Amino acid sequence: MHFNPENAIRRLARAQMAHPLRFLACAAILTALAGVYAAGLKFDSSYEALLPVGAPEVKNLDDIRARTGGVRQLVIAIGGGDEQKRLRFGRRIAPAL
Repeated sequence: MHFNPENAIRRLARAQMAHPLRFLACAAILTALAGVYAAGLKFDSSYEALLPVGAPEVKNLDDIRARTGGVRQLVIAIGGGDEQKRLRFGRRIAPAL
């Protein structure tokens, strides 16, 4: 038996026209299931999540974090008027941080 995608699409279209409410119900159920699975996803913005657990980079970061009591990321927002002044200030203070 040979699978013909064109015939399969025609059969699907005929079935959809004959039973539109069933297709709507199936679409609603699949959407709800996708929402349930998507709700369990979480976003980790660190590059550490992309590396294997035993990678040297991860070990180095863990050692530094343990010695300093630090956190994963530090985000600082600099407010003020002139953008160039903020950039100069940020570049000056970054090494100290």
